[in-house]
Amino acid sequence: MTWTTDGARAGSVFYHANEQFSITNVCGLLKVKDNSQLSTRFMYYCLQICAKDYVRSGMGNPKLMSNVMATVTMGALGYKVFEPLISTAATVAEDSAVLSELYCRRSGANAFGRVTSEGFVVLKDSKLRVKPMSSYSDSARKMREKYANTIDAEGVLQRDILFQSPSGASCFVLMGSSNGYLDWCTEEGVPLKALNAGK
Repeated sequence: MTWTTDGARAGSVFYHANEQFSITNVCGLLKVKDNSQLSTRFMYYCLQICAKDYVRSGMGNPKLMSNVMATVTMGALGYKVFEPLISTAATVAEDSAVLSELYCRRSGANAFGRVTSEGFVVLKDSKLRVKPMSSYSDSARKMREKYANTIDAEGVLQRDILFQSPSGASCFVLMGSSNGYLDWCTEEGVPLKALNAGK
């Protein structure tokens, strides 16, 4: 993969599959060292989305130099992107107390999700709150913007989404501040905090 380091197209990323290409003085080169750990094409897709956020325009031409590219982080790289977000039925059965379905039902939301070994997954068909609360944080707003194309006009989630924590997931669902350990509960109303305490 290459990317444009300087000029109007700074941050543009290009994928070169088994082809010759030239590198100039306004170009950087990226190579995946171990394709068994990460797909180059997948990394290219992620960089197309996020690299532009790292372009700096303070001194004349827009720039995305190597030292800045080295700091680019992609959330998808923190978990197994080529495996299902939800564990298999057998795995769930082994630890049903933790991995059973949980619900976030407050402020117009009716969402359901699960704790997994990778974080907390808000499940497809969850009904999300559609109007922000007064405590709507900037980080929660950015998450809603990031996944806007996965939420239909009625606020129903169209696919599973993985979050790093139950609170991150509930803030996303409620469009406001939330303690996920209290807002995610079993069907009987037992909060996740109590389930964790009982382990």
